[in-house]
Amino acid sequence: MIIWINLILSLILTGLIWTIQLVHYPLFNKVDTDAFTNYIKQHQKLMSFLVIPLMLSELVFAFILMLNAPYGNIGLQIISFALVIIIWASTFFLSVPQHQKLLQGFNQAAYEKLLQSNWIRTIAWTARSLVLLYLI
Repeated sequence: MIIWINLILSLILTGLIWTIQLVHYPLFNKVDTDAFTNYIKQHQKLMSFLVIPLMLSELVFAFILMLNAPYGNIGLQIISFALVIIIWASTFFLSVPQHQKLLQGFNQAAYEKLLQSNWIRTIAWTARSLVLLYLI
């Protein structure tokens, strides 16, 4: 059951991050300059309601999966957990600082760094989903 919860959370977050990477972030530079600060505040607020509970749940269930090792491949379960840690580190050390800069108004350098660095999370979540599918 734990592996299925992990897979469901990972697949949801994988779909969400691909949507953010291919739709949401590319549209940031299309928002009118005067409306941008309000737009980014609302984006962050609304995304937080969705993303924070999912990411926290994923962290907890990934840890439980790694500790219990019921699927015969502890190495892949450790990799799965390591990918979650990479996602969290990328979120807090790369994405959040760029979002904070964008709260002050549109900043081309912060925007480009956000677009580029978000590929780390996109690839990590995709890889985690593939690892979990393999484990099942």
